[in-house]
Amino acid sequence: MENVELNNLFLASNFTIKPVNNVMNYWLDSYQVKSSIHFSEAYSFISKLYDKKSEFYDTSNFSSVIFFRYENCYAGSQSIDLSLSVVESFSNELFDALEYASLNGSVPILLIEAPSSDALNINTSDLRNELKTKLKQLDNVHFEPQETLFSLYPSCQYFNEYEYATTLMPYSRECYTALGTIASRLIVSRKIKPKKVLVLDCDNTLWGGVVGEDGVENLVLNHDYIGLQDFVVKLHDKGILLCLCSKNTEQDVWAAFDYHQGKMPLQKSHIVSHGINWDLKSSNIIRLANELNLGLDSFIFIDDNPTEICEVQSACPEVTCLQLPDNSNDIMLFLQHQWALDVPAVSKADASRTRFYQKDKLRKAEQSKFTSHEEFLAHLNLELNIYEISDESIARACQLSVRTNQFNFSGIQFDRAQASQRIGSSTSKCMLVSVKDRFGEYGEVGCIFYRIECDSIVVENFLLSCRALGKNVEKKMWDWLCNRAEEKGLGKIDVLFKPTARNKPAENFLKSIEFNRFNEGDVLRHSLF
Repeated sequence: MENVELNNLFLASNFTIKPVNNVMNYWLDSYQVKSSIHFSEAYSFISKLYDKKSEFYDTSNFSSVIFFRYENCYAGSQSIDLSLSVVESFSNELFDALEYASLNGSVPILLIEAPSSDALNINTSDLRNELKTKLKQLDNVHFEPQETLFSLYPSCQYFNEYEYATTLMPYSRECYTALGTIASRLIVSRKIKPKKVLVLDCDNTLWGGVVGEDGVENLVLNHDYIGLQDFVVKLHDKGILLCLCSKNTEQDVWAAFDYHQGKMPLQKSHIVSHGINWDLKSSNIIRLANELNLGLDSFIFIDDNPTEICEVQSACPEVTCLQLPDNSNDIMLFLQHQWALDVPAVSKADASRTRFYQKDKLRKAEQSKFTSHEEFLAHLNLELNIYEISDESIARACQLSVRTNQFNFSGIQFDRAQASQRIGSSTSKCMLVSVKDRFGEYGEVGCIFYRIECDSIVVENFLLSCRALGKNVEKKMWDWLCNRAEEKGLGKIDVLFKPTARNKPAENFLKSIEFNRFNEGDVLRHSLF
């Protein structure tokens, strides 16, 4: 795994939080995420959220993390002294401060609720739900309620009353470890390139039993298997492509889907492609990768059989393989702790990903009717719209810089803070590219980060999603860039380019353009006149 530059992390709280330092350093180091953690004094985060000179506005921070508990809403407060109105006032103040920071700053904020003890004889569930609802309006604030801790670590001994009385640390070492792990997981999910495809076995994975031997009517669909299916459907709704890979007779598998249609959360419409046959599962996964035009490192494979897991791991080491536990009662806890399955944010493009690939099958079927690729492209009636990013579209631009592998000039990733500085700038720009054709919309699939220097445009990164490759979209984007340079009276376009094992399509495209390499490093210069 490549080292991921993180810059700084800023941690704030209204209780002693420094015990999370070691566990967060451990997890971030494990994922090769470079970081430097800085702490704020306790109870100061609300005032600092209003202070534009505070760490919450420091763009050298990748993110800020706020740990809070309602029990310690104000400095010196005691559980027995708190009333519902006081806690409600704190909750409202917290939202107001976060809203101010969201509107005036660009550094993402992770808000993590730590549990209150039984001494706080107040039901805070309504306040929590109201806060969660209101925070959904803020696109750079993520709220993780205390239920996450209870769900992931149900057997944890959360409190240490003796330590709290003597050191003001309210939680056990185990609980601090859990809180630090939750924070680290949220951070890692936002910095590591996410997976795009989940490939699922069928027998003893989607259901209990073997459909070809037991028959569709005798398959086991208990709480555990229904829970797994519900889990993967939620991943589908977040933009993960779902495929099946099963050693089976295909008609038997679809018969199981039809027979249990009213009971199974997973439906045939959720499946973008499949390899249901008696071939090696690694061969099927490679075929699926070629069909979807995605790298194997974008794939996760789930199977109950250790032999199948080993076969895929051996033939396709780039694929993340997850073997389900033998006891179906352990399935959900197993899935909940798989960081590879985390989807940090959902864009409009993510939600429509399966529908796009299903329509792309129609495009490919249509293409077979034409004698040349050029004739087919003309028939598509492709339309591009290139426009500057806004507060509403900035998340998609950053997402493209993280997720795009194959058509990626420099590999430079941009976070929200870096991208937001380009809004309204006269010299540094970020342009989004949306595409549609006669079959439907591709969504926002391209992005150009560039800056103007003297007599040239410097292209810091030029990105195009694999879903739009092979349709001359990249050529139209380049032509737009050349026209922009000419409009500005600039005679040169300098491209930052870093070859990788994955970005051959970008390299091949650049080879079709007349460049001169200059200076040291991978910088290409194209002269317009």
